[in-house]
Amino acid sequence: MHYFVLMKSKFQKIFNLLQGRVARNIYFWSIALIVDITTPSPLWLHIGGLIHNGLLITLVYFNNLVLIPRLITKRKFLAYFILVFVSIFLITFSETLSTKAIYHYHTYLHSPHPVIKISDNLSFSSVLQEMTSYFIEGVIYTFFFTLAWYMMNYSKQQRSIEAARKKQTEAELLFLKGQINPHFLFNTLNNLYGLSMEKSDSTPVAIHKLSSILRYLLYESNSAVVSFEMERDIMLSYIDLELLRLSNKDNLEFSITSDSVYNIPPLLWLPVLENVFKHGTRFINEDYLIDYRFSINDGKLVIYSKNKFKPHAQKNGVERSQGIGLSNLRSRLEILYPARYTIETKHEDEYYFAIVEIMLK
Repeated sequence: MHYFVLMKSKFQKIFNLLQGRVARNIYFWSIALIVDITTPSPLWLHIGGLIHNGLLITLVYFNNLVLIPRLITKRKFLAYFILVFVSIFLITFSETLSTKAIYHYHTYLHSPHPVIKISDNLSFSSVLQEMTSYFIEGVIYTFFFTLAWYMMNYSKQQRSIEAARKKQTEAELLFLKGQINPHFLFNTLNNLYGLSMEKSDSTPVAIHKLSSILRYLLYESNSAVVSFEMERDIMLSYIDLELLRLSNKDNLEFSITSDSVYNIPPLLWLPVLENVFKHGTRFINEDYLIDYRFSINDGKLVIYSKNKFKPHAQKNGVERSQGIGLSNLRSRLEILYPARYTIETKHEDEYYFAIVEIMLK
């Protein structure tokens, strides 16, 4: 098995190399050289074509690998334009001179060049006069390969930015999940403390359920998504753990449904369910009322809760915040589903409502 994994890794590296930037450049120039070599022409044209492509390659990569990184990226534009002009001049002067030399010493002296009109006169002034076509070609090649460099560099920068954003998002989600776990543990330990003070026979069962939930938090919730079935099971365990301390369960209703198989981010339900039990059973008397629904239909996840609510811990007439739970959930959803979720909370008479809607698709 290890052998196949190793071979797959090697083939993946080879595949990446074959479609990389260096490979694409090799393909381009190989095609140009093959066209020159295979085109039916006199030998002197093939020799001239090889020299021509070799000098163009020198010009292009001197520009892309030396001048642009050292000058353009450092905003030394005047120095760049001077040096690129000198480079094009020297390369195209060499091209013209080499072509003239081939013409001059070739038997078919009077055979005209099919594209560039040039003579066999090797004087300096003649080279200067007749290098115009090569010079224009050099400018065109330099321009387009410079443009290609900018496009590749822009694409590379965008990938780097996207990778940085992804890492930042992952770090933020890990931080938010880290806030969830202590928050949940704090509330649950309070429950266990209450059961132990009452010397309840339910204490061992509660500890066992807590251990299963903590196992889920440690090993399963680190995944980006988990199955709906796993989330349902842990929700039911959490509900059972909370119900152990309640004597009156007549008006407590819980519904967890799905119309299909879904993978969802873990623990989106926890802040709402925590608040339901916290505000619906701890700050009021035995007259409990809870209606909690978690459903996914047609790719839309809805978390609905209704519970009796008693205003408490007021300071200067303003009710204290309900903690980090819903604020944490809003932050997670802003990262995971921007512009695809809503969170609504409201009080009506003695009831408190929380409604979370998320478009998963």
